[in-house]
Amino acid sequence: MEQATQLLADRVAVVTGGGGGIGAATAQLFTQHGAHVVIADIDAELAERTAQGIATSGGSALPIITDVRDPDQVGALARSVLDRFGRIDVLVNNVGHWLRHPGNFVDTDPQFWDELYRINLHHVFLVTHAFLPAMIDRRRGSIVNVSSVEGLRGYPEDPVYAAFKAAVIHFTRSLAVQVGVTVCGSTQLAPT
Repeated sequence: MEQATQLLADRVAVVTGGGGGIGAATAQLFTQHGAHVVIADIDAELAERTAQGIATSGGSALPIITDVRDPDQVGALARSVLDRFGRIDVLVNNVGHWLRHPGNFVDTDPQFWDELYRINLHHVFLVTHAFLPAMIDRRRGSIVNVSSVEGLRGYPEDPVYAAFKAAVIHFTRSLAVQVGVTVCGSTQLAPT
């Protein structure tokens, strides 16, 4: 792999949802800059394919099949990463999903809200909570939470989704104030 810069040389990065889309692109970019990337994804085939593509290009990627909505699986992910690499330098909470529903807010039910909550917000808490102690111990690390532009503006197609994405943005800001000065950087991205 031709590497013009090594901004992340020997850094350990975990990318949730790293098997496809924004997550796969992030994993590929990080490895191009020298990082060892853990691809945490619920889709085993997709994660393996992305890891193989990275390896073929000369990068270092380890797929770990994880449902980030499950606290036990998230705990196992953190233990696996820390046992294997001894640290985490970068965490990218990328998982998210817009679950299309018919009609307006009044046509939805709490079960739908719970599904959106678990995939768009709760996992950010779970994964961050699992890895943050290791960053605090080292007094070093970066957390990137992927949100959405819908968390910054009114989104009539799905106000519940927009609310959870806004919560990711504000969780990120609050966490940055709480631990960012002494421990790690925390930032968010809001793709369109």
